[in-house]
Amino acid sequence: WEKAARGVDGRAFPMGDTLIPPWANVAQSTREAPALRPVDDHPLDRSPYGVLGLAGNVRDTCRTRYVRRGQVQDGQRLRPEVDVGDGGLWEVRGGSLISPPIYCRASGRFAVTPDEHSSAGLRLARSWPGEP
Repeated sequence: WEKAARGVDGRAFPMGDTLIPPWANVAQSTREAPALRPVDDHPLDRSPYGVLGLAGNVRDTCRTRYVRRGQVQDGQRLRPEVDVGDGGLWEVRGGSLISPPIYCRASGRFAVTPDEHSSAGLRLARSWPGEP
């Protein structure tokens, strides 16, 4: 996911090193109430590979479970561990319609329980013909 969002130049956001709220469906991008938008509604939210909507709209639930690689913080406080009961937390990447731009960075990752967030979704993808 991160390679699709950052490309080979290691940009901070899919569209470059800056994210201005109207460029993606994120918090403060409009004066209207936050709402899901069609993926092509924000054409500037495009990665170097042409993938749309990685900075905003909904966070992408990844195939991998969340593995703690450092301190998980909520502001200045450590976030407590969450017991999912079925083996762990799901990792979600990208930003959402309720995320401030700072939380929409391509390197950002978050832990959620499978039923916790209405701002996380699944991105369907497939290999190009002829690729394994």
